[in-house]
Amino acid sequence: MTPKQTAVEWLQVQLNENGKLSAVDFYQAKAMDKEQHKQTYYQGLNSNFQDFEQYYNETFNTKKP
Repeated sequence: MTPKQTAVEWLQVQLNENGKLSAVDFYQAKAMDKEQHKQTYYQGLNSNFQDFEQYYNETFNTKKP
């Protein structure tokens, strides 16, 4: 993955090498990725999390008992 390449773009390259990704699939994935980033941005504006680790652990319940 190059520094300015997103994970979705990297995935496109990987899947295109195998011939299993259509342009429609790629643009749908990009739209979904953008929406996810937008949601994360607005959640961050309205949060009281101290840092990313706290956000991630509470959002995805990854804290170990």
